[in-house]
Amino acid sequence: MRIEVWAVYHALAMLAAVWAALLSDGAWPLVILGGSSFGLLAWNERTRWTPEGAFGAANAVTALRLIALITLLGFHVRIGDLAVVGIAAAVLAADWLDGWLARRRGESSRFGEFLDKETDAFWLLALTAIAALEGQAGRWVLGFGLLRYGFVLAGFWLAPSGRTERRSPRAAVISIGVFVAVLALFVLPRSLAEPLAIAALVLLAGSFAVDVAAWFRPCKGVRLTTAPVRSREEAREFFDRVADGYREQHGDTAVLLAYRMRLLRTYLRLPSDSVVLEVGCGPGDHVLELAPGVGVARGVDFSPRMVEIARARAAERGLGKRCRFWVDDAEVLATVSGESIDALVCIGAFEHMWDKGAVIASFRRVLRPGGQLFMLTTNGEYWWYRWGGRLLGYETRHLSSDRPVTARWLESLLERAGFSEAVLRAWSFVPRGDISDRAGRLLQASDGLGRLTGIRALRGGILAFARKP
Repeated sequence: MRIEVWAVYHALAMLAAVWAALLSDGAWPLVILGGSSFGLLAWNERTRWTPEGAFGAANAVTALRLIALITLLGFHVRIGDLAVVGIAAAVLAADWLDGWLARRRGESSRFGEFLDKETDAFWLLALTAIAALEGQAGRWVLGFGLLRYGFVLAGFWLAPSGRTERRSPRAAVISIGVFVAVLALFVLPRSLAEPLAIAALVLLAGSFAVDVAAWFRPCKGVRLTTAPVRSREEAREFFDRVADGYREQHGDTAVLLAYRMRLLRTYLRLPSDSVVLEVGCGPGDHVLELAPGVGVARGVDFSPRMVEIARARAAERGLGKRCRFWVDDAEVLATVSGESIDALVCIGAFEHMWDKGAVIASFRRVLRPGGQLFMLTTNGEYWWYRWGGRLLGYETRHLSSDRPVTARWLESLLERAGFSEAVLRAWSFVPRGDISDRAGRLLQASDGLGRLTGIRALRGGILAFARKP
């Protein structure tokens, strides 16, 4: 078993031990599971304790610290609070001693590093468990001990491969403050000690948050750069430039296209003689999927090069007579007659359009009475677009003019244009192509949590369906 894998199992064991300790109102689960887990570490690394193979003086000091902590957990009721503080202070002093011995005697090793830092974490968990069980503080104080193990588990899933933990000067200072605040719970009145401990807990959580945020920083080759545009013509030139290399960036092309089409068919009712128009059709993916089942499938885009590619793809598939593509501006749709369309689709394009009120008005003009509007766009409430991406150093817009809409704003645009039966929902859009793989996993988890809780700010997309009266 690799030592990093042991650390994950150890974290799970400690979380289980805390849960059992709270249920049993005793510290014995921490003694049993903690002692057993550290014993497994020592056995697993028995040939790698030090570079020479022997256990070594530095590891012996750390082991004595660990034994003292386990003893403290088992017998703290009999020795009193001052003795707890005295033993804890001695253990803290020994933490400096084992590091000094390892450097002086050449005994530094991966085993010694893990034994030392996990003993420190167990020390903190042990003291906070005693404080919670004996009433020196509320059970929230266990957060001190649990933050470390949550950090280990999060790192196993999200951190870069090959990452090694390094104690920064910031973390070292905060650790000393945390230890002092926890010891204060045993010697100061609760009215003084608890505010001090809460402040230390906030600082510790912030320190872990800084370390976690570093895992998601942009990597070379995956960073989106916002293209500055000052006019519609510059935006058109941008899409002309990217058209030849345009592809699905956010996951498997077939899977994501099938997902979007499934959403579309859930809302739209399309008889075989329907006339369907997609505005902002790009290379024509959705129009080509719709064409076999409707009367006429049309697509417009303001990028001439995108339209050329869509026409070529339709010809390759033998759909040239059922699909029609041409250039037009969504704000006016000058080439589309009024009340000539049964269903209008706009997928992944509305966020790029300039005057969104004019766009919605032109959608209504070209739809027949009873015509259906279906839109998929990005969510302006999404935490990633509002602050998360900027906080981690990512760009979140392809064009400087891009502006995702909120559900409330889109609903008001539809109402002002005269649409009825408006339905607005979240849909799963994770901008994987714009971010690192680790950040993508974070956003995937956010989307899953958003589906479970119904919190729209956790999800990247807004779905809108409406009818023209």
